[in-house]
Amino acid sequence: MDLVLDMMSELKEERERYRNLFKYTGRCVAVYEAIDNGKDFVFKDFNPAAEHAEQVKKEDVLGRRVTEVFPGVKNFGLLDVFRRVYKTGQPEHFPMAHYKDERISGWRDNFVYKLPTGEIVAVYEDLTEYKQLKEEIKKKEELYRSIFENTGTATVIIDEDSTVLLANKESEKLSGYSKKELEGEKTWEDFVVEEDLKRMKKYHDLRRKDPSLAPRKYTFRLRDRQGNIKHIQVNVGMIPRTKKSVASLIDITELKEAKRRIEESEERYRAVVETAPNGIIVLDKNGRILEVNKKALKLSGFKREDLIGKNIIRILPKIKLDPEEIISGLKLAIKGEKPDKKVRTFTNLKGEKISFIEHHSVLEKNGEVVGLSVIIEDVTERCKAEKKIKESLKEKETLLREIHHRVKNNLQIISSLLNLQFNKIKGEEVHRLLKESQGRIQAMTMIHEHLYQSETLTHINFKEYTKRIIDNIFLSYKAKIKKKLEIQDIKLDIDTAIPLGLIINELITNSIKYAFPTGEGTITIKLTTNDDNIELIVADDGIGLPESIDLEKTETLGLKLVNILTKQIDGKITLKTGQGTQFKIIFKDKPRKR
Repeated sequence: MDLVLDMMSELKEERERYRNLFKYTGRCVAVYEAIDNGKDFVFKDFNPAAEHAEQVKKEDVLGRRVTEVFPGVKNFGLLDVFRRVYKTGQPEHFPMAHYKDERISGWRDNFVYKLPTGEIVAVYEDLTEYKQLKEEIKKKEELYRSIFENTGTATVIIDEDSTVLLANKESEKLSGYSKKELEGEKTWEDFVVEEDLKRMKKYHDLRRKDPSLAPRKYTFRLRDRQGNIKHIQVNVGMIPRTKKSVASLIDITELKEAKRRIEESEERYRAVVETAPNGIIVLDKNGRILEVNKKALKLSGFKREDLIGKNIIRILPKIKLDPEEIISGLKLAIKGEKPDKKVRTFTNLKGEKISFIEHHSVLEKNGEVVGLSVIIEDVTERCKAEKKIKESLKEKETLLREIHHRVKNNLQIISSLLNLQFNKIKGEEVHRLLKESQGRIQAMTMIHEHLYQSETLTHINFKEYTKRIIDNIFLSYKAKIKKKLEIQDIKLDIDTAIPLGLIINELITNSIKYAFPTGEGTITIKLTTNDDNIELIVADDGIGLPESIDLEKTETLGLKLVNILTKQIDGKITLKTGQGTQFKIIFKDKPRKR
């Protein structure tokens, strides 16, 4: 009896242990009883874990068909498992699958077996959260993989021993190796040039001790599969809670080369600017000084640090320049207008007066004015030289005027001496020759008198001169003959004026003396220009010259002199006789050979 009681007590304790296990296990447990000869099953028991997973109370499912409580069980595939296990008695594992009905959905992993009593037991896990987490991890992995592959830069994951664990497509392009040849096969050390390797290894080791000890971003030189050396900028970071690092590599070879070319260009520009013979100041559009060369510093007396970053308005008064005048010119230059390039003067910090001319060049970027380059041309020495030249010219001009004045006086003295001889010597022929000589001397005297009184010493107003010489001849011979003048305003140089004056003197004198036996008639004098030619006509309506006269072979002194003087001015003379006499001389108003 005692044995039976002991056995019953042990059985009760065992049942209590199983009941506690059933109640407190974390796995879902459902017990079913077969009905309709194993075609359907009703709930016999349902533990708390199952209640929580299925969001249903035990009392609400006991005695009800599984197909009623879980209408999706057939499509789920679990009902077929129940039927097979009930029929064969062989337990089955129903792998994780997704269950769904109108009330609930989730991922379940089932193990089904049959009790000796014929009941079916389903022990299963609710893996919904696990599945969701797994899906989320998968999505993130896909996202990270996409980012890794599409960063636009070569990206690799490096193990502690320097092995390349993962490489993207850009890494293939950069290195020349395929992912298969890189991943697990190569180390980063295989690609670094020898001169950079020691430094890179140091960074690699320090980063794994303390990431803050090694720079995140730096450059090195990489040798690719073909042996090409590339300049690389790398950005490296450690993967948290690992000894692995991720590195992003950018090929900056072209950038490096462009930078080198820019630096060389800047050096050339700097050399040109610094060695320029003129001062150069670069301003931004607000007048702030951005750059200044050595010549500008030398001219102004400032130091570089006194000017860079300062507004030019504050600098100008220090060298005694009017800011408003200078700024006005700068504004005109920026507008595209040309400021007045007059010579200005400033006093530098050493007290020296500097004469200069400004030249402006507008600086543009993308079609927008960003500043102005001001070139200061030092004309101090030129101005000094010009001043000396002007002073010298003034002295020479005074001297020339004095020479012309003295020549005129000397010629007048000669004329006076001839006049004295005229009174002492008897004979009409001698008197005639002396008077003609006086006329010629007077013609030359008037030229020098005009030059002495003229504003310029190189040219005279020939119209005024011609009128005076004609009046003088008429007065000298007390001629009552009419005169007709058609003379344009013409300025002639002294090399032309003297011979032409003598020609006019000879021709008018001849007309007065020989053309009018009765003392009546008209002399016409014309002096006109046509293009580059000057035309002189001296005509009279007197008795005329013989038609047989040959100007080239004439024996008269006056006509011989006219021929010689015409050749001297490179002119051409023609004679027209008949009703009176007309001399026409055409010549060019240009420098002639003496």
